[in-house]
Amino acid sequence: MNEVKIIEGSPVCDPIDKLLTQLDLMGVNYFNAILEDYHFKQLHFKFKQDIKIVENFDLSEFIIKENKLICKCHWSVLEFE
Repeated sequence: MNEVKIIEGSPVCDPIDKLLTQLDLMGVNYFNAILEDYHFKQLHFKFKQDIKIVENFDLSEFIIKENKLICKCHWSVLEFE
């Protein structure tokens, strides 16, 4: 069983966790993660890579907006530079 990632006391949702795991396997890690909204468990992750790094991933559980992926379940954000 996988251990649930926790950021500032808030668990990371499954779609974000899966994407973070895929990126980690590629050696890509976020440089900043914050809890933006405790009530909605909304997290914000920042990466120093271009968003194109995820273009071959299944992003069906995300809204793509410019350089950001927004999770449909908790509106958590993965931001790429």
